[in-house]
Amino acid sequence: MSVEAQTPTETNLRNGSIGQWIEIGLIVLLFFVYAGGEPPAANESHYLSKAKHYWNPEWCPGDFFLDSADAHLVFYWTFGWLTRFFSLTTTAWISRFAIWLWLAWSWHRLCRQWTLVWGSALWAAAITVAGWHWGHLAGEWVVGGVEAKGLAYGFLFLAMADVARRNWTRPWIWLGLAATFHVLVSGWAAVALALTWSTESRQGRCAVSKMWPWMVGGGLLALPGLLPAVALTLGSDPEGTREAATVYVYQRLAHHLVFHRFVWSRVIAHGVAIGVWIVFWRASEGDERASRINRFVTFAVAIAIGGVVADRLSWHDRGLSSMILRFYWFRLADALVPCGLALSALSFTFQMENRQMEKRKSDSKHTFCLVALLLCSAIPLTQVFLARRSDPRPEALLQGLRQGSSLTSNQSSWDWRDVCQWFRNSTRSNALVLTPPWLQTFRWYAHRGELCSWKDIPQDVKGILEWRDRRELVRATRLYAGDVRKVDLDAVERLVDHVRFSHLVVPSHIDLQGHRFDLQYKNASFAVYRLANSL
Repeated sequence: MSVEAQTPTETNLRNGSIGQWIEIGLIVLLFFVYAGGEPPAANESHYLSKAKHYWNPEWCPGDFFLDSADAHLVFYWTFGWLTRFFSLTTTAWISRFAIWLWLAWSWHRLCRQWTLVWGSALWAAAITVAGWHWGHLAGEWVVGGVEAKGLAYGFLFLAMADVARRNWTRPWIWLGLAATFHVLVSGWAAVALALTWSTESRQGRCAVSKMWPWMVGGGLLALPGLLPAVALTLGSDPEGTREAATVYVYQRLAHHLVFHRFVWSRVIAHGVAIGVWIVFWRASEGDERASRINRFVTFAVAIAIGGVVADRLSWHDRGLSSMILRFYWFRLADALVPCGLALSALSFTFQMENRQMEKRKSDSKHTFCLVALLLCSAIPLTQVFLARRSDPRPEALLQGLRQGSSLTSNQSSWDWRDVCQWFRNSTRSNALVLTPPWLQTFRWYAHRGELCSWKDIPQDVKGILEWRDRRELVRATRLYAGDVRKVDLDAVERLVDHVRFSHLVVPSHIDLQGHRFDLQYKNASFAVYRLANSL
């Protein structure tokens, strides 16, 4: 009997539902241990603030980023309405658990294509989380805070479950639904799916005539996510689009998009993850379902290699390079290599349970590798959990403080929250504030609009170019350069003339009293000034 014939059937999958839900709940608990820090997480201040403003434009009116084009409409409709009834923090917790439950359920369904043994999906999830934590190349993650791609990856897991079962039609529907939340996750997955199908044997590959209606259906389902993405460049001239792509890729997101800017430790870690995945792929030879999944992952890696080649071939023309690299070539491999590793380990374990041990020496080596892998998966979970216990500050706050190297202490973080609370209590709701550009949580705590921040870059061409101009004007003032003697008051005047704002927050050692600004509030780390004759 072949390995594929022994795998669970749809009838089997409906049995033991209570045990399945307990296991799914434990996977959610695993995600909580790994990513359950105090909100906002790294990108939650970005996504949930935009979602709240979408549902209530009177919240932080005039905020440059919030008023920019909306790229994730389905996400805003899925979670944004919660902000009308709950605080941002409560919305974050509700949305996190909803996304984690969705990911846990879809991952469990994927793992059940190999074995019904209770707990197998849980330990496979632990291995995968460890792979995402240690083995990424470009900073991609799947389990974390609230953002659109978490939902998209859940649909991708369902598509992979069907690919494992040699169902070539339904995955197009899942990827269409994934695209409604995140076009790039789904787009690259669709490329990998088509290539995986093309390499299937004639006997196992369904005809295009049977598949194309499902592809059309998936395409139609993708429109709510695709059309807003396409609209981001409509009405822009080619030169402006090229210039905006250069700003987006090289000034803001080179650490995700440009291979030659990646640190070598990440390249090595990703190479190790690929190597371990290949070891378990070879150990699971003979399992047709694992073979299809591993080919799917192989094409994800091939797409990443294409990104490396594109980076190397276009380095002499930054505009051309930006137009190519802006599509996140490395995202899918970052997400799927750990999945392929864990699923291959699961397949290997399943085969050991269902075959006679003819190669005991080889099997013992693979068993040792599997045990080592499980032990290694516990290390990042323990590390992250203990680090959060020792420093419970939100990741979005820490991320901003790390950018402002002189403001990393606990005192400065409390001073920052104190300033934000002052704004919330003492200013009008339409106040517009210039803040230290690296601090990304002002809106979250103060509920007031910002002039510009490093984290929150718009997605449309016009917005990206304005973001660049505002950042250059702010940088020219040297208000945040750390040396009070180098503050350029003429540049401050130019900034005021370009964008009228009501207040600004500067490090406490900078004295702007008498220069069109009145001191309003001050603590040990920050000073708040109001622009004369403003709100």
